[in-house]
Amino acid sequence: MDSLRSLQLSFSSNGKTCYAPTGIKLRKDQWDQRRLVVVRHPDARKLTIDANRMLLSAQDVMLRLGGGYALRDIEAAQLKEIIITELHRDIGTKFVLPYMMQFMETRPKPNTRSVYKSTISRLIQYNPAMGTVLFDSINPGWLRKFDKWLSEHGCPSLNARSVHFRNLRAVFNAAIDDGITLNYPFRKFKIYHERHQPRSLSVKQLRTLISLDLYGEQKNARDCFLLSFYMIGINMTDLWHMADTSTTKVKYNRQKTGKYYEFKLQPEAKQLWSVMDWVRKYRSPHTLVCMINRHLKPIGTSIGVHGLTTYCARYTWATIAASLDIPKETISASLGHSQNTVTDVYITFDHSKIDRANRTVIDYVLGISE
Repeated sequence: MDSLRSLQLSFSSNGKTCYAPTGIKLRKDQWDQRRLVVVRHPDARKLTIDANRMLLSAQDVMLRLGGGYALRDIEAAQLKEIIITELHRDIGTKFVLPYMMQFMETRPKPNTRSVYKSTISRLIQYNPAMGTVLFDSINPGWLRKFDKWLSEHGCPSLNARSVHFRNLRAVFNAAIDDGITLNYPFRKFKIYHERHQPRSLSVKQLRTLISLDLYGEQKNARDCFLLSFYMIGINMTDLWHMADTSTTKVKYNRQKTGKYYEFKLQPEAKQLWSVMDWVRKYRSPHTLVCMINRHLKPIGTSIGVHGLTTYCARYTWATIAASLDIPKETISASLGHSQNTVTDVYITFDHSKIDRANRTVIDYVLGISE
């Protein structure tokens, strides 16, 4: 069977010819050069329309260029660059990758841009000619092939793959809103997500963790975990961004939601605050979390918790709070969750309940209120 070849536009000038890819790949016997149509292909009609649309656009650019350039004096390579540049401008960047790069730069959070950059890197690894792939050429079959490729090339996790597809879906939604395309392949392609139950430490395991005699990086990692727990499971990204706290009140806006949040800094957390000097050594919260989790893993194994991570501190706090019959709405507010109902918008929550709930959880873990 013939291998797939790229269907290209040819540009000739002064006896020289250059080629520009259309993003369409076919076998040799699937293109009828005389009639300029795709044949013997499941999407023959659509691909023929795509190919001829690009050809007509290029010809239109040529006609318009005739008024501003002496075409006979332009080399083929220059002519190609001029036409490709004009095509990009004319079709509103209907190529997926250039548009995705522009979309990535509009994301306000560095972490979000980093995730999109990872998806772009994966797309290029999958198809080195991804820069010439049109929105209209991506269909559910293309997405399924990309999913299969990801699973076989270092991305076996269903959840990790779902991140890439959610990014791609967001780009398609934006492109549709911008009038770039009407194609939406995600109608017939479902993005699956596997829900993992976060690990919660028992009170006994948490007490053992507190009492462990640790040194160096392991001690810093353990202290960061406990600091998070004493601060109601604060996210490490929020902790990394936090300014030095010289008062007994913590006030900040969550990086994830932008929501304002405040609570009392309990004495147990204040005692561990010196670990923040170690936290600030890392250039990004992502690097910090990776380092902490790397050291938490063997610590967790030693106390009977496999897969111990920083997030377990948050889940453990919530689990213990629930076991102490702290009201659900207080737990939700303590964790910084958004209001759940319209009624909640009209109710001013008593934030002193958060401090009392945290004190109740800490006292129970330390055996003060048993």
